[in-house]
Amino acid sequence: MSLRGKLMWTLVPVIVLPLVLVGGTAWLYVREAGTHLLMTQLEQQLQQGEQAFTGVIRTSEGTVELLAQHMLTQRYLTLPESTRLAVAYGPMVSLLNQHLSVKPQLDKLILLDHAGSIDITAENDEEAIRLGTEQLRHLYASLPARKLWLQRDTRLKLIYLVVARKIMFRQPGQDAVGQPPAFRGYVVAVARLSLDWLKGKEETDSQPLVLHLTDKNGRLLDVTLDEPGARVHQARAKKVMQNSMTRVHLFEGDEPFWGGFRRLADDLFLVGVMDVEHVRELTSPLARSLLMLALVTAAVAAVLVMVLISRHVLQPVRTMSWIIDNFRKTQSLPESVTDRQDEMGDIIRALYDLLGGLLSSYERINQLSRFDLLTGLPNRMSFTRALDEYIRQNAGRSDVIALIHLDLDGFKYVNDVHGHHVGDALLKQVAERLEMLVSHLSLRGVSSGMCQDMLARLGGNEFAVLLTELTQAHQASLAAGRIQEVMKKPFVIDEQEIMLSASMGISLYPVDGQDAEQLLKNADLALFEAKQRTRGGYQFFTSALNLSAKRRLDLERMLHEALRKHQFSMYLQPKVDLQRGMAFDFEALVRWHHPEKGVISPAQFIQVAEESGLIQELGREIIYLSCEALGKLRTLQQNPNLRMSVNLSPLQFRDPSLIDFIQETAAHFGLHPRDLEFEVTESVMLEDQDHAFLMVNDLRALGASISLDDFGTGYSSLSYLRRFPFDTVKIDRSFVMELDESDEAAHIIASITRLIMDLDKKVVAEGVETPTQLARLRQCGVELAQGYLFSRPVPVEEVQCDFRSVVFEHPVSDGQQEL
Repeated sequence: MSLRGKLMWTLVPVIVLPLVLVGGTAWLYVREAGTHLLMTQLEQQLQQGEQAFTGVIRTSEGTVELLAQHMLTQRYLTLPESTRLAVAYGPMVSLLNQHLSVKPQLDKLILLDHAGSIDITAENDEEAIRLGTEQLRHLYASLPARKLWLQRDTRLKLIYLVVARKIMFRQPGQDAVGQPPAFRGYVVAVARLSLDWLKGKEETDSQPLVLHLTDKNGRLLDVTLDEPGARVHQARAKKVMQNSMTRVHLFEGDEPFWGGFRRLADDLFLVGVMDVEHVRELTSPLARSLLMLALVTAAVAAVLVMVLISRHVLQPVRTMSWIIDNFRKTQSLPESVTDRQDEMGDIIRALYDLLGGLLSSYERINQLSRFDLLTGLPNRMSFTRALDEYIRQNAGRSDVIALIHLDLDGFKYVNDVHGHHVGDALLKQVAERLEMLVSHLSLRGVSSGMCQDMLARLGGNEFAVLLTELTQAHQASLAAGRIQEVMKKPFVIDEQEIMLSASMGISLYPVDGQDAEQLLKNADLALFEAKQRTRGGYQFFTSALNLSAKRRLDLERMLHEALRKHQFSMYLQPKVDLQRGMAFDFEALVRWHHPEKGVISPAQFIQVAEESGLIQELGREIIYLSCEALGKLRTLQQNPNLRMSVNLSPLQFRDPSLIDFIQETAAHFGLHPRDLEFEVTESVMLEDQDHAFLMVNDLRALGASISLDDFGTGYSSLSYLRRFPFDTVKIDRSFVMELDESDEAAHIIASITRLIMDLDKKVVAEGVETPTQLARLRQCGVELAQGYLFSRPVPVEEVQCDFRSVVFEHPVSDGQQEL
C-alpha cells in the first residue's frame, strides 16, 4: 500500500471517526433525553394522581367517620320511625348538606338504616351516579367496618369512588351494660373521580403515556376490556404490579415499555405505562438530523485533510524517497534537493547531510566490523566467516587444517599490577610477534576475502592461528613450538620487562569438526586442558576431552541442584594437642551427599564451583553449616571452648559482604567470630596482595583467627609470614608423609617449626597417619597435629576429643634428642 493510502487509512479515521462518534453520541443523547423526559413526566403524573386520589379518599373516609360518630346521626337512627321524620329528618339532611357544601370533592352522602334501606340522600350533583338499595346490599352480606370501591357509571362514562362506614353504638338506657355496640346502619360517601388531568387517558394504546386504576392484581378498574387498547393496558398493568416496584422501571419484551405504580388504598392502585418505541419515534427525526450533519462534516473534513497531507507531507516524502533511492543506486547525492523553508525542508536537508556523513563513514564502519580495534587483526566474526568459507570452497580435499587457540597466561596479573594501559600495549606487541611469526611461516593472512592462513584476536587475551594445507598433523605441533619460543622472549613496556607465556589448544579439520564453530569449541576444550596441566604448554583435542567437558557440565548442573536442595553437610577432623592428648580445635570439611552417587569429596567439585561462579554461594553454605556444627559440638561435648576451622577459597576474598555474613551467621548460632579460624592458601596472596591483606586484617578485627594452609608447597615465601598476620601455619602433608623414611624431612619440619614459633605463631602438622610420624613430630616440637591416626573426618555426632591413648602410647624417651 502506498504512503498516501496508509495516511488515508491512518489520519482520515482520526478526523472522521470523532465527528461520527459525536454525531452518534448526539443521536443517542437525544433519544435518551426524550425517554428520560417522558419518564420524568410519568413519575410526575403518578405523583400527581397519587396526591389527587389520596386526597379524595381521605376526605371521603374522614366524612363518613365523622357522620358515623355524630350524635345527631346516632339520635336519628334510635328514634322510632314514626317520630324520626318529624323530629330529626330535617336536621339530619342539613348536617349532610353542610358536609357537602364544605367538601366539593363529594358528590353524594347516603344514610342507610339497619335493614339496608336508603333513609336519607344528600347530593351536590343531581347527575351523580344513582346507587340503589340493591347495589348497596352487598355491604350487609359481609358487614365490613369500612369498605371502599370504584363504581362506573356506564351512562355518563364516569368513575365514582364509594366509601361506606358502618354505624355501631350502644343506646343508653336500653342496651345492657357491657353489651357490645349494636349495628345501626351505614354512612356512604360518593365522590366522582375527575380524569381531566390524566394526559392521554382516553387515547389508544399507541400513545406514549397511559394511566389506569387497578386492583392489586393489575385488573383495570376504570375501563372495561371492550374499550380500545384495554387488554394491552391490562397485560402491561399486571407486569407492573408483579414487579412490586413503585419507581418507574423498564420492562423488556417484544414491545418494551416503562412502567410504575402508586398505592392509593388497600386494593386500589394507580398504574402508569409509557411505550418505548413510540418515544423513540418522537425523538428519531432530530437524532437522524444530527447524525447526518456529523457525517457530512466528516466527509468534508476528510477531503480537506487529504489535500493538506498531499501538499505538506506526501510531496516532501517523495523527495526524500528519491534522494535515498538515488543514494542506494549510485552512492552519490544531488547538488540541490529543495528550497522549502518549513520543517519538512529542514528534514530533507538533514537527511542530505546524514547521507553525506554515512557515505564518508562507510569504509570506517566496514573496517571496525571485521577487525579488532586495538591490534588491527581480524576479529572473531571475521575469522569464523573466513574459515567457514574456506571449508566450503575446499570441501573434499585431503589436506589438514589446524586451528590453534592461544590464551596468554598471567595476563590478568599484568593488568592488575601494571594497569590496563600496559595490558593494551602488551597485546599489541603479542599481535606484532605473532604476525611476524605467521609471515615467517608463510602465513598469508586475508586475500580477496578468502582464508588461506590467518591470525585473529578472538577477544580479551585470546588469539587464534589458522594453518591450512597441512599434510600432517605434527606440523601443527611444530607451529605451536615456534609460538612458545617467540613468547619466551621478554616484552619491554615503559622500560619494564614482562615475562609471558601462552597456553594453546589445537583442533584439526576434518577429524575434530566440520565448521568453524565446532573447531573453535574443541580447540577451547583443548586449551582448558592445557592450562589445567601446566602453563605455557599445548594440547590437541581428543574425544576424551569432550567426554570430560560433558562430565564437568553434568557436575556443574548437579552442583546447582545440590545448593538448591541443601545436600551438603560438614564432617569434622580434630586437631590434637600433642602435649595434652586432647582436641579443642576441629577442621570443618564439606561433604556432598548426592542421592544417587553417595558421598562426593570436595576434591571432585570445589574446582568446578570456582570455575562456574558457584563458589560464593557454596562458600556461604559451608560457613553456615560450620557454625551450626560448632554449636552442636559444644552441646554434645559440653565444652563451650571448642573452636572450628573453616577453609576459604581465594575467590571468596572478592566477596565484599563476606565479613558481614560471617558476623551475622556466627551471631545466629550464638557464637563469636573469635570461635572461628579461617584457613587460606598462599594463592590468596598471589591474586592481589593488597586486597588480601585488607581482608585478613578485617577478619582478625572481628576476632577470628587466620591460618596459612599447605605451607611448604608453591612459593612458600617467607615474606608472607612477615607481612600477613597469620595466627597458625599448617605444614603440608607431603612433608609429614616422608617422616617414616627421611631424616631430611624431619629436619625441614623442625626448622619450619622453630621459625614459626619464633614468630609467635602456632604450628599444625596435617596428614598424620602412623605412630612413627607422630613420634617424630613430637621430637620436632610440633604443638598440634591432625590426620587419620587420630580420626577420619566424621559427622558431629561421632566426634571425640580425648586422644591421650593415641598420643602417649609411644612417648618420646628422655634420652632421645630433639631434632
